[in-house]
Amino acid sequence: MRSVGRLPDSRIAAQLRALILAALAVWALALPGGMALALPGALPGGVALAQNPAGLPMDIPSKPVAAFDFTAKDAGGQTWRLSELRGQVVLLNFWATWCIPCRAEMPAMQRLYEELAGTPFKMLAVNLQEPPARVLAFGRELKLTFPLLLDPAGEITRSYAISALPTTYIIDKQGMIVRRALGSRQWDKPAAIAFFRRMTE
Repeated sequence: MRSVGRLPDSRIAAQLRALILAALAVWALALPGGMALALPGALPGGVALAQNPAGLPMDIPSKPVAAFDFTAKDAGGQTWRLSELRGQVVLLNFWATWCIPCRAEMPAMQRLYEELAGTPFKMLAVNLQEPPARVLAFGRELKLTFPLLLDPAGEITRSYAISALPTTYIIDKQGMIVRRALGSRQWDKPAAIAFFRRMTE
């Protein structure tokens, strides 16, 4: 017998998604701090970016926002769940193979990933609705070793209110979004590496 007054799990999930989207929507008006490829329907910019300690222009929320949990397979078939990475800093990137700014920042992402090997740091790159074979080929071409996740229906992308590619969220060890970057960044700058090392301590 179902308890009186208890919402079905699907309705609870829908309400949580709506709350997170409402919080992320506040950021959707920010001007891109680097090159960005706007998707159809992207909102025009209008809010100045804050400067983060790494010297990279990124949005800083007035208070941390809980990252929306998801499960996805990477191009090699391994399953990843965001909440299982709690206790680690996560760089969550949204990209596509046809996105020139995405391609431009991937080598720097790879160098950051290698620099932080052995620390509580993970990098997940969510691809927007492309076939696994194309994603795998792209990864091999650029010699990428961090997980390239598949989002065939675009559900993860919608959950994070993505309006431009690339977009990157920085998630702290408690699972809270603490930074957002619209557009490409030079993620392997010494100051950026130092910033992530401080976050992982």
